[in-house]
Amino acid sequence: MLKTRLKTTVKNIILFFIILIICLGIFEVIYRAGNFNQYTYVSPNFAYNEDIDVFTLVPNSVGIIENSDIKIEVKANSIGMRDLERMYVKEKPRIAIVGDSFIFSHTDFEDSISQQLQDLNENAEILSFALGSYDLRDYYNWITKEVHLYSPDIVILSLYIGNDIRDLEADRGLTIYEGYLIKKGSIKTIKDKFKFRLVLFLKKYVKSHSFFYKFYAKLKNSDNSGSIAEKYVKAYSNHPETIDNLDQTVEKIKQINDFLDEKDIELVVIMIPQKVQFFSQVEFDKEFYTKIPESHELQDVQREILFPQRYLFENLESAGIEILDLYPFLQSQHKDYYYNFDTHLNTEGNTIVAKEIQKYINNAHPVFEMKENVKE
Repeated sequence: MLKTRLKTTVKNIILFFIILIICLGIFEVIYRAGNFNQYTYVSPNFAYNEDIDVFTLVPNSVGIIENSDIKIEVKANSIGMRDLERMYVKEKPRIAIVGDSFIFSHTDFEDSISQQLQDLNENAEILSFALGSYDLRDYYNWITKEVHLYSPDIVILSLYIGNDIRDLEADRGLTIYEGYLIKKGSIKTIKDKFKFRLVLFLKKYVKSHSFFYKFYAKLKNSDNSGSIAEKYVKAYSNHPETIDNLDQTVEKIKQINDFLDEKDIELVVIMIPQKVQFFSQVEFDKEFYTKIPESHELQDVQREILFPQRYLFENLESAGIEILDLYPFLQSQHKDYYYNFDTHLNTEGNTIVAKEIQKYINNAHPVFEMKENVKE
């Protein structure tokens, strides 16, 4: 009798857990169907170039970037850049474009900004030096240690008005672990390794956050939405920290300009806006400012979505540095130019950027002549 009850109890417990797992699985499927906060998977092919002091792709490697918006193949040349193979000796005028993931482009290679700019130029060669996670320190290293050796006539420096505006004196603390770029010290224990493997699995195969993983993260950091709001309000205001970061940005660009000036190379700075900058000020405040406590120091800052562009334009122009603000050209149809989840420009957005760059430089350099028949 006791054995029978025990067997029945065990069966019921097993049945309960089976039903629970099935219900949780159904819940996950429903959750994922409406989940827009998804992962981007990047294949593990990062390397470090000691001579230039930058991270690159593994030279001559082939990888992928994949999320709900894109699935693209990424081929690297012999110096770990997503570009064609280049020689130092030039046979025609050259433009070198240096930037982060926006210039690297989350599109097929032929639809990247550099290649669309190449399509617009019959008489010039467009070289690309770009990678996600880069900032002005990397641009400076590339330009002063490598880019100038290709004898470009113009260097276009792409400035993303997002994470490019940062404290340039702070240590980014990045390192390579099993081919991936990670924060130094983030993997110390077996638990850290398990978490790394779990996130990697979700990125590669599930392509979405697990509800339960997110729930756990939220319990650990219930303030997360508030901290994100603080980050955005601070970035697009006259907060002292923002002004300090902008001043560092201006100073570093001046250093780059001085170096190029000695080489008789023109510098053109382009500014690519962050997606949240297309909010109206009312929408921006509703989305971010209202989440900040009344007692917080950010309550007193002067909020202005386009403050970084205005500040940079005024200071760089006064220093005699050419600068192109791309915000006006992307604003009217920005939803058509950026991906839904992925924060980057799509093919159409890259086309707009390439054409506006071309129009700008063609005014001062007729040799870089736009083709008459280009795709709209």
